[in-house]
Amino acid sequence: MPTFSPDQLRELSVKMFKAVGASDEQADIVPEILVDTSLFGIDSHGVRAVPGHVSSLKRGRIRPDAEITVLKDTLTTALWSSLHQFDHVVGKKAMETRALGRKGAVEDRKWILPDSDEARDRRGVEREYLRGAGAKALEQRIQVSQ
Repeated sequence: MPTFSPDQLRELSVKMFKAVGASDEQADIVPEILVDTSLFGIDSHGVRAVPGHVSSLKRGRIRPDAEITVLKDTLTTALWSSLHQFDHVVGKKAMETRALGRKGAVEDRKWILPDSDEARDRRGVEREYLRGAGAKALEQRIQVSQ
């Protein structure tokens, strides 16, 4: 079985993503995260996932021009919608946005205990969104709770 270095895997993955129309941003971020994930020993979410992601791009489930929408942004939490975008891209952008000192920067974060009312409320919002309530319904619920 051939052995590849992390740099070779990144380079090959970038070429594969670009070959099926990924944006430059997607082709840079996603392979970086997938290779790092494999290096951490989480192969199920690492480079093994490249063919599936390439297939998602080819079928249009992931789009190179997909926009990221910030649905909620407070000092403690943010809710970003990533329909038709790689979660890898959205996650990296969200973390970089916070780390660069926008409101809610890392030092302003508070810890939320898993059994707290706030954690249960957040899971309810996430479940409602995932059930297909849509961004509009979610935005209305967020406005009511603020």
